[in-house]
Amino acid sequence: MDLTEGTMGSQPSLLGDADAAPPSSDPGFGDVDWDNLQIAGSQEDEGKMPMISEDHVYELLGLRDEDERAVNGTEGPVRTTQMNMNAADTVGATISVLDHIPDEIVIGYDKENPIIELGTVYPTMKEFRMALRDFAIKNEFSLGTEKSDQKRFRGFCKSNTECPWRIVANRQDDNRTIKVTLLCEDHDCVSNRRIETTAPSKNWVASKAENILRHKPDMGAKELQDKLQEQYGVTLVYDTVWRGREIALDKVYGKWSDSFQLLYRWKAEVLKRMPGSVVEIDPMVVDGQVYFHRFFCALKPCIDGFREGCRPYLSIDSTALNGRWNGHLASAVAVDGHTWMYPVAYGFIALETEDNWTWFMRHLRDAIGDPPLLAVCTDACKGLENAVASVFPSAEQRECFFHLMKNFKKRFQGSERLYPAAKAYREEVFTEHMTAIFNESAEVFNNWIRDIKDLPVAELADKVREMIMVLWSKRRRIAERLPPGRILPAVMVQLRANTRGLSHLKDVNLCDVNLCEAEPVMFGLLQ
Repeated sequence: MDLTEGTMGSQPSLLGDADAAPPSSDPGFGDVDWDNLQIAGSQEDEGKMPMISEDHVYELLGLRDEDERAVNGTEGPVRTTQMNMNAADTVGATISVLDHIPDEIVIGYDKENPIIELGTVYPTMKEFRMALRDFAIKNEFSLGTEKSDQKRFRGFCKSNTECPWRIVANRQDDNRTIKVTLLCEDHDCVSNRRIETTAPSKNWVASKAENILRHKPDMGAKELQDKLQEQYGVTLVYDTVWRGREIALDKVYGKWSDSFQLLYRWKAEVLKRMPGSVVEIDPMVVDGQVYFHRFFCALKPCIDGFREGCRPYLSIDSTALNGRWNGHLASAVAVDGHTWMYPVAYGFIALETEDNWTWFMRHLRDAIGDPPLLAVCTDACKGLENAVASVFPSAEQRECFFHLMKNFKKRFQGSERLYPAAKAYREEVFTEHMTAIFNESAEVFNNWIRDIKDLPVAELADKVREMIMVLWSKRRRIAERLPPGRILPAVMVQLRANTRGLSHLKDVNLCDVNLCEAEPVMFGLLQ
């Protein structure tokens, strides 16, 4: 299982910057007037630091326009970088080979618009049946089956019992190909386009859904049902669509039972490509049978970035998965210098038990160590809180305000007042209103991966890895375009925005104040 093949090979690499293209000399890049840049939004939420979003900075630096030019065929840093990164993986790949096999039968036909005529040949009985269903749907009649096995097929039109349309197909002497040997093409019935038809089967749905789900794997059965009905003009039963979608997902991602075993190959490939990563798989044995239990992953670039550039803060949370394995996706998230969500580690656990959380936290400690002044933010899960206290005994524990708000709403009225009360430092603001709840970073991560939670575990692990790679590539390009300096320009914009509306404060002459006594007050205002 090569992480550089298929869709994964088209993604940016996490293996360092050695092959990365240098910043462009285009004079338009970096011409952002940071001094006059203002953040959209209001200052009525006292104590709340305004932030510039990642997408906003990306657009300000001209990187979005650069991406569009690359897509339209113009050479740019994105295309050059990806070509350089993938060059090492394609050396020796262009070896000339002969694809011709003696006596091989090659049969081609349009699967979206098959032609059924006397004498037409199809590679297998399965493909013939699928083509015949497509033909019946396109010609708006219900297909009936009189006999069907691996050797012969006899069908008729059941839209009308008097309709003379008949078809017979038989397997040929090669014991594989299917040939139409009898066809009565006349129809004596009306179109049944507007009534429910029995022609579309779960296999037909699977054949049409396969390409759709490759591009959008999170598409649910209802959305898929609407799309197929609109595209092919048929009426589909929801249950048929659901079963067809499951068949298509197995074709795209493999069977669920195989996915758990693939995790071991995925682990080996990640450790080969990114030495220093921490990837652990823990199975369990029940009645002599080995079952998947839990999984942990911290990629080396994520570990290094947290140690070298992030605040000593971690938000730990989990979200329930939607697939056939009803476990939880656990995550450890930090905050970078822009106050943007920074993924540190993720994993899969069967249940939110203290044992599972302790296992996750121990491997997290193996990855990042035990940083001084570490603060860990969690929800009110007692098992998680106990695990943090056990593994990081010197860390400061905090309860996630988002979860605190949800628990408060279950029992009390006036929850909209809780947030401003926690953030305000003036009595008049304390008693006033607040319009929104600030969502903590762990919830940002859960929203980030919400559309992929029904994937098989191996695909889910790799999809999160892929999303992190794209995120890191995006932020690396942002960093290359920022002007030099010890403080991020976006942070300076935030500080300027946060100092507006402070006319009620009085200047203090530091010459007349004992600095030792004033220091706690000063830090209190800055926080």
